[in-house]
This record gives sequence, structure tokens and C-alpha cells, in this order.
Amino acid sequence: MAYTSAELITFFTNANAGKAPTAAQQLLLQSYATQTQTGALSDTAALDRIIDLLDSTTAVAVQSYQFFTGSTPSAAGIDYLVDSPLNPNDLNDATGQYAVLNTENRYINFAINLGATAEGAGRAQFAATYGTLSFRDVVAVAYETIIGSSAAAAAGIDMQAAINYLSRPENEAYLRAFVREKAPGVDVELGIRAAVVGQIMSAGATADVGNYNAATERLLTDMMDGAFAGGITNDAGVNLLTAYPNAPTGGKTFTLTTAPDTAAVAGSTGDDVYVATNTTLSAADVLNGGAGNDTLLYASTGNAAVNQAGFQSSSIETYAITSDAVGGTTFDASNANGLTSIVNDNSSSDLVVTGLNSVPT
Repeated sequence: MAYTSAELITFFTNANAGKAPTAAQQLLLQSYATQTQTGALSDTAALDRIIDLLDSTTAVAVQSYQFFTGSTPSAAGIDYLVDSPLNPNDLNDATGQYAVLNTENRYINFAINLGATAEGAGRAQFAATYGTLSFRDVVAVAYETIIGSSAAAAAGIDMQAAINYLSRPENEAYLRAFVREKAPGVDVELGIRAAVVGQIMSAGATADVGNYNAATERLLTDMMDGAFAGGITNDAGVNLLTAYPNAPTGGKTFTLTTAPDTAAVAGSTGDDVYVATNTTLSAADVLNGGAGNDTLLYASTGNAAVNQAGFQSSSIETYAITSDAVGGTTFDASNANGLTSIVNDNSSSDLVVTGLNSVPT
């Protein structure tokens, strides 16, 4: 399928915590839509470009909170940090403190606030874990956590060279001066350790590399339809790396949209993962997992019972279904060709699966 400008603007706005694109961003989104309609740009590539536009807003809040607190902000927390009339310094505020900061400095600022200031939500744990490590050791451990050696190697990055670069005395001196100027009163040695974590997150986001970046991209894609399949609520966030896990080796992850998903989500030869909710899986969807051992991760939410039926799938071997909809979920698997396993994945409400006569035994 091809996207319209209105659809891409909606996707962007939802993932940007309700903040509509600027005039310049609207022109970019219109260009992306035109390119999908002419075939010059795939639908997946268009969504990827929207995600790139969010590297300095939603991604900053999500990745920073994940590293320093162990989970993303709640849905309400993301709104407050990214775009809220109650917060004069949200990441989209044209007159706030972040308006004059580039992407890297936004990550550094958030990292210092969370990991080094007295009121920082992650300060105690960060100080206990990283406070006694050398600056170089902090770089090495954080780089492995945020980027990962496997992801770095796959992207052609010399991980040791990257660690050497970030650990050099010049960078340590730069961050020390940054902390003293921008965060007076903060323990400088703890502050520079938090700051270099911010640098690593920024590097991964801007280069589209690493464990954190990959999981964040899946969360942002999830946000585009205005809902969180991963379980984020107004009361709590989730562990980014487990709620939006990396695809198995050799495979891809596809997050379904509210539009019909067909050829745009054709599986690879690896073990693919399809992420869907009751708002994105529809009767118009035709999914083909292709080769490999593929999985549909499905979650239902909402205040009413869900009756999921009509979609078609082939060569998707496992359905992992979570029913969190009030009133339960009835899931019709009669059009699932090649399905061999169904997993009830920690449902909080009743789950009934029908059409199982078509499942091979």
C-alpha cells in the first residue's frame, strides 16, 4: 500500500506525544507520502524516516529512563516529558531549555538529570553500579548495554575503537566542563559518567545502531496508531528491551498498522516477529511469514470484549496472545495456515481461541 500525507502526519503526531509536526517536518512527511505513492520509497522506509525525526524528542525520554530507572516512562510520563502544557521545558517546547540543545546534548542533559542530580530517579542505582568504575570502564559497560557487540559488528563498527574514542582524555575533559557549567552542584565525577551514557545513547539513535535504538524504534512504531501494544499505561511504563524485544537471529520485526498490512510485511528467510494489537490486526491483513520459525505477538486492550477475526496468515508458526481487554478476547485462528503453536502470554482477562481444527497436529 501507499501512505497519504494525512496518515504520515497522524503517525508522527501520535509518536511525538501529540505534538504535530512543524511546517518543515510537514513538508518532509508530504514528500515521504508522495514517494510511497510513486514507489520510490517503501512503506517501511517511510515509517523509518518518521522515527528518525523523533530521535531528539520521544526517543530521548524513552532511552534515558530505560537506562537509569530500568523502564520507560508511563504513557502520561511520556506526554509530560515530550509535549505537555504543564511542562514549560518539555522536549518539544519552542521556548524551553531543550530548544537550544542539539540531539547529543539533549541525551546528555537527560542522563545527568536522571543519573547524577540529587533528585534524579536513577541516581542511587547508577551511583552504586557505575560510581566506583573508571571512566573507561563506564564507557565499555554502557556501550555493551546500549549498543551491544553483536549489533556493532553487524553495523561494521569497531567497538573497541568506539570505546577508545569516547574514553579519550579530551572527551572526559569536555564532559567535566559541561557538567560544571550546565549542572552546578552535581557531583562532577558521577556527572561525567552519566553524561557519557547520554553520548552513547545519542550515537546509537543518530546512527540507527544498537539494542536500545532497535527496541525504541519498535516502541515508536507501536505509538503511531495512538496505542501501546507493549503494555505502557498511564500508571506504569515497561522494560523497553523485554516489551519490544529484538527479532530472532536472521529475522525481522514487523509492527502492524491500522491500514491493511499485506505485501509490506512479507517475511524474510529468518525468524520473523509480527507485533499486533486489536487495533492494528484487521480483516484486511494478509500476513506471510515466509521461511523460518515466525511468531505473531498479539495483545488486546481496551474497556470492551474483543472479537478478533477475519485476518489471514501463512507460515507464521507461533501465536503468542495476551488478552488484557476488559471482557476478554475471542481470537479466531481459522485462517492461520501453518500455525503449530499457541501461547497464552500472561493474559489478565479471559482468552478463547477458536478455529483450532485448522491447526496441524
